[in-house]
Amino acid sequence: MYRQLNEEINQTPLAVKILIGLACVSTLLQIIMFGAFLISFGDLGTLVNDGSKTLVDLQELIPDVKHSLQLIQNICTKHKDFC
Repeated sequence: MYRQLNEEINQTPLAVKILIGLACVSTLLQIIMFGAFLISFGDLGTLVNDGSKTLVDLQELIPDVKHSLQLIQNICTKHKDFC
């Protein structure tokens, strides 16, 4: 059995051997990438929580910015030399 396998390996063209090697490397890279994806997927909850906090902060800041713009507009209309 081993002789037959050894003979088949010896008769296999070099291009086929290279393609099999590249397929093995590609499979290993896919396994590594999938593992990295699963590891980074654990941080998704933190990302969602931080995003919701950012939205709350923006809801507080936008009215303040609008008020500041109105003040600047009033100052600019009354005192043109300041703007």
